[in-house]
Amino acid sequence: MKTKLLLLCVSLCALCVFSGCDKDAAKGLVFETSTVQAGVVQQDSIQAPDGSLIVVTPEMRGVVDPAKIIPAGTPVTQQVVAPTATAKAVVSAVKYLPIPFADVASYALNGLLGIAAVWLTKKKKTSEKVNASLVRGVDTFRDILDQTEGGAKLDAYLTKTLAEQQRQDGVQAAVNFLLDRYMTPAKPSHADLTATALKT
Repeated sequence: MKTKLLLLCVSLCALCVFSGCDKDAAKGLVFETSTVQAGVVQQDSIQAPDGSLIVVTPEMRGVVDPAKIIPAGTPVTQQVVAPTATAKAVVSAVKYLPIPFADVASYALNGLLGIAAVWLTKKKKTSEKVNASLVRGVDTFRDILDQTEGGAKLDAYLTKTLAEQQRQDGVQAAVNFLLDRYMTPAKPSHADLTATALKT
């Protein structure tokens, strides 16, 4: 009996580890992604890449893209990884097995599911932070490159080449989503600044 219980625990732990938190969300038999309401925005705010809210001051309104401002009273949601109903049912059914300490094993497996869900949620948030940092780094590099004399031409060529490669790889939609979400406000290029200086 103890070996069956041990085998069941090891199997469930393996499912927890290998159900994964891949591409879009943790999907599988054990975990799913669900959206929960984190709260309500009290003042007009913008959302930072780490998910925190920054109150928009009057000075910021001229700089921040109006489409990115979250009005007061808007509910804020976040995605978390949680055990599926099937996994919860299997774990709760363990306590009805006719073996000694089945209820203790059920509670332990339930705790393992909760810990794994918290770990997968943290892993997903870390992945989003890395993506945001990568996009900001590329955007900053492009801004610096754009401020040099030949940089605008080089930036246009690199953009065209990267767009072609992304279209071939099928990641254009994901890249556009990340750029729209984390891009800094546009700055005038060196060519625009030179043209303005020559006109005056």
